[in-house]
Amino acid sequence: MRPITLPMEPAASHDAVQTLLEHGTSEGTQGNIRLVVARDPRNAMGRWTPVCGRLDLVREGDLPVLDCRPRGPARFLQERVDAHELLARVRRAMNGEPFVVCGEAFAEHGMDSAWIASHHTVDWRDYGTTWPCIVAAPQARIPGRVHLHEVIEDDGPQGAHDGLDGLVRYATRFRIGPRVVTDVRLSRFQIMIWDYRGRIDGIRLRDNQVVIGVAPKNDPALKLIGLISGECSKKPIAVAAPATVSVALEEPVLVAKAILKAGDDVVAEVQRDLPNEAIIAQLEGRLPVPDPCDAVFDAIARSLRPAFDAPPSSEKEVQREVEKILRVLNVLFHREKERAPLGATAFIPDFTVPELDLALEVKIARPGHGEASIQRELAQDAAGYGTQWAQVIVVVYDCGGVIRDPERMKEANEQLGLRLLVVKH
Repeated sequence: MRPITLPMEPAASHDAVQTLLEHGTSEGTQGNIRLVVARDPRNAMGRWTPVCGRLDLVREGDLPVLDCRPRGPARFLQERVDAHELLARVRRAMNGEPFVVCGEAFAEHGMDSAWIASHHTVDWRDYGTTWPCIVAAPQARIPGRVHLHEVIEDDGPQGAHDGLDGLVRYATRFRIGPRVVTDVRLSRFQIMIWDYRGRIDGIRLRDNQVVIGVAPKNDPALKLIGLISGECSKKPIAVAAPATVSVALEEPVLVAKAILKAGDDVVAEVQRDLPNEAIIAQLEGRLPVPDPCDAVFDAIARSLRPAFDAPPSSEKEVQREVEKILRVLNVLFHREKERAPLGATAFIPDFTVPELDLALEVKIARPGHGEASIQRELAQDAAGYGTQWAQVIVVVYDCGGVIRDPERMKEANEQLGLRLLVVKH
């Protein structure tokens, strides 16, 4: 996370945030407003007050309409406006005027206090974005915020929420670590200015090889700089207009570091340090273990093919074997239970593992349902699942030899944020 220094005087910090918004405003960008409001459940005629506000400066098509319709003492408002209109509303709120959403004016918002901002080049997924972003937020929380702990009914696909904080987490898509007791993001307004210049889609470290994905791929304005280290050797990375970069050592890789630059600006960065991860694990009283999602991926890759003497006849058969593998791994999972709303459509993965923020989908390839059909499904899955889960694994069981080049298909889908496993019978 790269800090952005803002003056702490309210007027000066307001000007700085407005300048950031102006810089992020370009042709085609829009303001996406999501606001949760609530009122005292004991007063059915009481006024609605803000609980949490998320304001995104995004391109058209990002952050689709969220089907969220809570009932009772909570409401969810969302609105898409021109980027300049969002700036105008924020400017008025900073001057102490009400903030307007869907024609409703809310005076208690806290946006007239001093603001702070940070450029998130590593942990942007924690803010429910699919690109690095600049996050700006007032230092003051929303005054007089209502607190509700009872279950909140929802007429949308979610059905219900675990109290007001559960509704806010669902509406904002903020990821919250298991050890976080109080997250101030849930009780204030914040602005996400999406930085579309470039992102590192992921880094996979396997034995002697490191694979790093970049988007947009082959962009001449971007350069990937990094260093891959083993115990006795190092290899630099300096690749202009990168897409997927693969580097191998003649020994196991221990440390991989990379930054993505647009000109002189660092727009994204990533690091894996296996010795340091092992030390942290020991300090936490754990034995060093591989990445949990790697463990799931590797277990399926190792065990799924031997489970079948003859090619399976349906996806259900493959799903049953994958379920057995997950049970052996002793991970808590849901079967076709959670969903990712995307506009009028809801995407429901075959399995979800909440503690890993993982969606797992199973597909079967055979004559009549070949590579082209499956790739269309994968593109749709990436659009839907990527809004809800940080990690997505797709298992394709190839019964008829219809996947001609699994590695090419795997690399192509890494650009979509999918981790693909092709199992050939």
